This record gives sequence, structure tokens and C-alpha cells, in this order.
Amino acid sequence: MEDEDDYPVLVERSELRYQSHVAEGSKPPVLPYRLIYLTLAWSLVFGIPIFAIYMAAVFHFYLFLIVAILS
Repeated sequence: MEDEDDYPVLVERSELRYQSHVAEGSKPPVLPYRLIYLTLAWSLVFGIPIFAIYMAAVFHFYLFLIVAILS
């Protein structure tokens, strides 16, 4: 983990990098938002059903455990 004293240096370095892009007339690099959105979408598409199946399995396990103890 970076030391808190390094934070101003990192901000200054980031600002200098941005200014160099502006001076060259090129666009500064941006985050690949499309890739980020696709990753989030697929994690929801697959994550929610997997989580639901897992929770159903846990629920039924405890349900059968309680029924076995009570009977």
C-alpha cells in the first residue's frame, strides 16, 4: 500500500501527464468504459442466477437438517 505522503506526488505526476497530452494536442487516455460496462453486465447476468442457486441450496440444506432433527 502506498504511503499517504506519496499522494501529492502521484497527483502532481498525473497532472503533468495530462498536461503533456494537452500540449501534444492528443487526447489523454480514458478508461475503457465499454469494457467496464460489459464486464458489469456479464457479472450480473451470470452472478445473480449462480447466487440464487447457491442460496436455494443453502436454504434446502438447513430445511432438510431441521426436518431430520425434528422427526
